[in-house]
Amino acid sequence: MSMEEGLDTGPVIEQESTSIKDSDNLEILTNRLSNISSKLLLRSLERIKLTKGLNKSSRLKQLNAIDQTKLGGSPSYARQITKEDNLIDWNQNARKIIKKIQGLYPNAYTFYNSKRIKILEVRISCDNNQSTESQDLKQRRRPGEIIMINRKIGLKIMTNDYPVLITYAQLEGKKATDSYTLSIQSNMSINSEFGF
Repeated sequence: MSMEEGLDTGPVIEQESTSIKDSDNLEILTNRLSNISSKLLLRSLERIKLTKGLNKSSRLKQLNAIDQTKLGGSPSYARQITKEDNLIDWNQNARKIIKKIQGLYPNAYTFYNSKRIKILEVRISCDNNQSTESQDLKQRRRPGEIIMINRKIGLKIMTNDYPVLITYAQLEGKKATDSYTLSIQSNMSINSEFGF
């Protein structure tokens, strides 16, 4: 974009969108955006070079720059992320917890028996269409409760609405590992809870 006095408010010279997959975390998305932006930067520099000698207004017109006010929406600023933001609240819904873990990768954490555990890979455990099963689990289980420990599948943890499946995590002082190994390292048991 062309620089202006405001932060990220100038006319857009090149842009590209990308889909964010459910499996994307901060690292994956950062790498993808880095690759896209480097290509856009090189393309922009070639186009800008062709406008040498023109005034700013003429340059922007020749570059077909897009005025951001015509794009719709309004700018917003994100506050600084704190260490406390990384703490998982199991009382939230599954989708929000998953997005937090992916967005703060690899820093989202919880506690089990007062030990910090970083959650590195997670997904919704059951299909949202299985509402009868989900409603039954929601009524019988507490958010943060360990529902299942399975060597092949991982750890199933209840949230406010659907269970999530933790597949990869890291106990403080240990290397990152699959969640079954984590359950052994932490002496986890079914019906015990995360968050304490």
